[in-house]
Amino acid sequence: METYILQMMEGLSRKLEISFWPEQWDALSGPGRVKIVGGGEGGGKSHCGAFFGLACGLAIATQLKFSREVLVWFMAAEFEDAHKECEYLIGPEKDWLLDLGIFDRGASTVPNARTERLILRTISGVTFETVSGFDPTKVGRDQPDVVVGCEVGRWPLQLWKRA
Repeated sequence: METYILQMMEGLSRKLEISFWPEQWDALSGPGRVKIVGGGEGGGKSHCGAFFGLACGLAIATQLKFSREVLVWFMAAEFEDAHKECEYLIGPEKDWLLDLGIFDRGASTVPNARTERLILRTISGVTFETVSGFDPTKVGRDQPDVVVGCEVGRWPLQLWKRA
């Protein structure tokens, strides 16, 4: 893993007072660009995915000296499957973007229904979007900097090929 992403993860976990099980931290901080976090219901998969997406997005923006927008996708078979990750960023229980003081509410789109696209923007130029693989041919339309797969067990084969 790139050192700057690991440093961002360490800094964010301290600032936000987030703790992980040793196995979760090993998966998130280990070598390689692809991270797979498995577990049962309530096992922390969405928590890890949200944190990893946040850390990568902010680390890339910092590395680029905030010279361009950084796009982070939370991709799932349906929008609803990706909303849990975003609820850690801005949601009923956690508000990481608010806690960091970087949420740009005016530029964000937070729908009332979990079945709609969600866009969270930060004042630092990082955008977090939910992406639905309902039509896998549309997945390649943009080039995100980071893709966090949500509920990947529900992904159709075509979505795997396009992601």
